[in-house]
Amino acid sequence: MVKEREAHVKVKMPWMKARLRELGRTPAGLARHLGIAAPRVYEMIAGRRGMQPDEIAEVAKYLEWPIEEVVKRLPEGSRNLPHDVSAVGSIPVLGQTRTYDICGWDSLLTGDTVGHVDCKALTGRTDVRCLYMVGDAMLPWRDSGEPVLFETGRPPKDNDYVVIYLAGEDRATPKEYRNQTRVLIRRLLASTGKKLRLMQLNPKRTTEIDRKAVASVYRVLTWEDCIR
Repeated sequence: MVKEREAHVKVKMPWMKARLRELGRTPAGLARHLGIAAPRVYEMIAGRRGMQPDEIAEVAKYLEWPIEEVVKRLPEGSRNLPHDVSAVGSIPVLGQTRTYDICGWDSLLTGDTVGHVDCKALTGRTDVRCLYMVGDAMLPWRDSGEPVLFETGRPPKDNDYVVIYLAGEDRATPKEYRNQTRVLIRRLLASTGKKLRLMQLNPKRTTEIDRKAVASVYRVLTWEDCIR
């Protein structure tokens, strides 16, 4: 009799490696999140080990994707959902740690999905995420605790509000948080091949950040996007 954990279809998962790189994370970090040895994740990426049904939800959390986004990338024989996703809201809320007072970043992403919010106008969208504003750097546009919905599928343009995932680590970040993703929420004034010019609203000031320090830049949805 074939063991259950050997029965799942094995296929290479380069998309997992690409998503980890996009978030500034590593296969070893995913392994720690799953509670398995690091080689097991490298084996999944290389196609020598299939993803187990009880790992799908946790992989989705760590990759900051809805469960459906992970499931659709798996081979058909492995698409066993761990629970009924039809009852889950449409937009995942990403877990955050407040760090503004310590480091100057708006927050850190914990890698967890802490809930879901519904928006009828965005039903069926798998590329939308939700963060909560931390601090008052973007008053009066957003106050602390207000939701910020952003999309990962359409690149931002100049003058859009954006969510910025910063790359790598920073010595100002406490050691216990260095495996998490640093986040800024700002207005994008201009983008070049080497720099992003950003605006903070409170107090109003313009800064530039090197593109090498940026992992990803996502467009914040407007209220019009959410109600039409």
